[in-house]
Amino acid sequence: MLTLHRGVVLSPAVIPIILTIWWSKLTRAGLLCGSIFGAILGMLAWMVGCWKIFGKFFVLSAKIRPMICYFSGTINIPNLALPESAVCSGLTGLLSSGLIAVFVSLLSKRLVNLYLVWLMMTPVRT
Repeated sequence: MLTLHRGVVLSPAVIPIILTIWWSKLTRAGLLCGSIFGAILGMLAWMVGCWKIFGKFFVLSAKIRPMICYFSGTINIPNLALPESAVCSGLTGLLSSGLIAVFVSLLSKRLVNLYLVWLMMTPVRT
């Protein structure tokens, strides 16, 4: 379950990190809000996607994989482990985090000092 949860939580941080490097108007608030709320929306989409997808296709799922017992409309570990619910969470978290980061950055005034970010990312030579 930990490996499934890792993709849901880490995928929303991708676009805000890319925006940190390529977009000079990104703010600290936009970076944090995009990553955190993207992860929350991704987890919510993971649960709702599992509930909706496997609630409708209960008979089809049971015929394809007869060894695993699927319950109609139930959020459980076997249903969450299937790729259909993972796609719901990954795409929702990835896209919503980018939109939230851009929106919050455009609304806030303080800019991230990119020179300090660059200094933190460069290795120190001894």
